[in-house]
Amino acid sequence: MFIGSTENSFGALLFKLRERAFLSQRKLSVVVGLPASVISEIENGRRPPPPERYVHSIGRALKASASEQTALSDLAALERQSLGLRIGKATPTHVAALLRDIASISHQLSPEQATTIRAQLLEGGLAMK
Repeated sequence: MFIGSTENSFGALLFKLRERAFLSQRKLSVVVGLPASVISEIENGRRPPPPERYVHSIGRALKASASEQTALSDLAALERQSLGLRIGKATPTHVAALLRDIASISHQLSPEQATTIRAQLLEGGLAMK
């Protein structure tokens, strides 16, 4: 599973559960105590998941099942591993997801693997600093 991918991300699951519960971002924000703009940014992959206390509040507010609550918590924990990564608002969603994926596995990459990824990007014609 790729952490930032659109189908298997905290934000995607949050969106799915919120829509199923027929709650707007604004109504959810009032219930859990997060600004609606933050909920929007999380759903759109522009912001990492909130702290665990909010994840639990979100699950309760959306009437998530036990397995859905576990999935929310697990995805949030995995995605928080890349918290040192700052992604600008102008970054396309698919690129932001890729950057989060790489950041979440960065501690597992050997120098050789990092070099291979860089070489593949360069072969694709991407300019890098």
